[in-house]
Amino acid sequence: MRLLKPIALSLLPLTLLGSSFDDASEHLDLDGTFVAYMNFDGDGEELGEKLNRVYQELLAANPDMPPIPVNFPALFDALGFGSIKAVGASSIEIEGGLHLNRSVALLDGELKGLFGIYGDGSSTFTGANFAPADATTVATGFLDYTALIDSAKDIANQVMGGMGVGFVDNWLAGPAFGTEVTYQELFEALSGKWDIALKQGLTAEMDSEIVAWLSIEGAGSLLSKLRSIEAIYGATFTETNEGLSANLSHLLESTGMGLYFFAPSGSDNLVIYTDPSWTAMSEGPRLSETEDFQQLASRLPEEAMVYNYSSGIDVTPIYEFIESNPQTADYIAIARRAIDELLSDFLEPTVTASYMEGEALLSEQYAGYSTKQIVAMVPVAFIGGVSAVAAMSASEMQDYQTSPEEVAITNNLSLIASAAQQYMLETGADAVTIDDIVGPDKYITEIISFAGESYDDIVITYETYTISVVLPDGRVVFYEF
Repeated sequence: MRLLKPIALSLLPLTLLGSSFDDASEHLDLDGTFVAYMNFDGDGEELGEKLNRVYQELLAANPDMPPIPVNFPALFDALGFGSIKAVGASSIEIEGGLHLNRSVALLDGELKGLFGIYGDGSSTFTGANFAPADATTVATGFLDYTALIDSAKDIANQVMGGMGVGFVDNWLAGPAFGTEVTYQELFEALSGKWDIALKQGLTAEMDSEIVAWLSIEGAGSLLSKLRSIEAIYGATFTETNEGLSANLSHLLESTGMGLYFFAPSGSDNLVIYTDPSWTAMSEGPRLSETEDFQQLASRLPEEAMVYNYSSGIDVTPIYEFIESNPQTADYIAIARRAIDELLSDFLEPTVTASYMEGEALLSEQYAGYSTKQIVAMVPVAFIGGVSAVAAMSASEMQDYQTSPEEVAITNNLSLIASAAQQYMLETGADAVTIDDIVGPDKYITEIISFAGESYDDIVITYETYTISVVLPDGRVVFYEF
């Protein structure tokens, strides 16, 4: 069954790949270290038609099943999957250790369905101007939650017609969180430009620490309409010359995090944050003033739909934890070598911008690693995982050697479990004894005792997941299934 059409560029002349490849290649670095391309045009329609036929066959085989008037190609279009014609990606090293990773999605028109949540606005990377300099992740982007409403109505209309759309409209007109604000108003208020900043880290005990700050453009008036949550959720509202604020930290008391809302005077922004000492309102240098950010961000387009910056990962707490733990301290040199050889490029700062150019959705990322390295790490991670499991298994085998008779007994228990499950499946019995499945002309002709053990007391039901036998010397052999 052909669902996707991947093409190995190294095996085909570029002239055979078609116009969509020509369109994608305009945004890719074909002379880089990695190039990939997939043509999806028509695949969604083809898959949808196959699902339509399968569903009709299912209805024919089950006359009592109430039919749902769903059309899968139309459903895929409503979700936006049919709007992607082709995708491509490339990587190229632009200077010592810095890679430009590009990606392109060729669209059939504008962003549709669920993809419409990304909106069509553009701005500068304003989040970097607000975020404190020690932020580890910062993003600016436009989110349009009304696209979810449109997709929901399209799907409801396909399945239930006008009545389905009516159900969605009635839900949207209902109160959100027990307030006077409707879900329609909530989705509309939260649609706009978002600036997000996070600071993440690890404690000495390897617990995660995180503080967050978020500003939503155009949502400030929402806070005053939510004052009824003061009685419902125990929120504390305070209004000053600076603006209206609300404290719901008690809802997150078990996490040790705060939860604060603020609608500043003279602005229509809604600000949400977890720590009053770490916000855009706090004093100190901004991320946009740091050298690491400036060196990377200077390469990005001046305006984009979405920007994202990551400061990378500080592995110092990991090293300190390994060295402080007597059980792992001897492995610190190996850990440093493994991280340095395999992961060091992925620990560096990265910056990304996504934007529309005609009917193409483009993304540019500047990072210490290339897309080629990500692809190459998949088998490395798999082999490393297998090696680690093998090493641990070998270590366990050194500590505990299973005797030959225990291996044979485990095989007996496995046969019994399989036979019992087959017996219940064929007869509908709720419980199975050894007499039901062992004997001439039964599932198991004979069970041989290897260490004087007896299987006579074993009973298996649908709720049995472990069976065992006791050996004459007191050892117990288990089998889980």
